[in-house]
Formats: sequence, C-alpha cells, structure tokens
Amino acid sequence: MNEHFARLSPEGEPERCLPAEWQDWLSDPAYNPYLARERFDKWKIDLVFSGFWIGEGAPKFYSVSVNPPLGCGDLWQFECYQDALEAHGRVLAACRRESEREAALVDGA
Repeated sequence: MNEHFARLSPEGEPERCLPAEWQDWLSDPAYNPYLARERFDKWKIDLVFSGFWIGEGAPKFYSVSVNPPLGCGDLWQFECYQDALEAHGRVLAACRRESEREAALVDGA
C-alpha cells in the first residue's frame, strides 16, 4: 500500500507534499478540514479534505460521511472535490427522504 499526502492549495486543489509538510499544515491554526457541513434532523453530513490516503491508484483525499449511518453506508471517498460535493448533496437528499419516511411512519401509527 502507498501513502499519499497533500495540502489544499489556495485554488482548492490537492497539492502533493511530504509527510512533515502535511503535519505542519494540520497544525496550522487556520487549518479547517471541513469543506461542507450540514445538519438535517438527526444527521450530520460532512465533506472533508483529509490530505491523507493509503492505497493503490489515484489518491482519494476527499470524503463524505454521515452520522448516524444511512442504510446505504456512512463513508465515501473521492479523488476530486466536484465528485465529493455531488455525493454530499445526494447524501443530504437521502437523509431528507429517510426523515420523511420516518415521519410518515410516526403519523400513520
């Protein structure tokens, strides 16, 4: 397995770096890994740039997570910001649908 490190450039793109540079970036008070963060009812949906990935192929520095998990999962990883942003929107929509389904069950009970 390969380790990959990157910082987020001023243009918002992953910029490869050495592990020590990545660690310095994490320690910077201005560092904020959250590119998007939403709350909907009981769910928290985050889009994060970690700058760290272990694996073969193209690094997936972006992740989308939901807590509590949905039936379709709780973590997805992406190579590019646009794909992660679209997934963030899909997960938020899934949370809305699940909330509506749960409300209908309560109202029908």
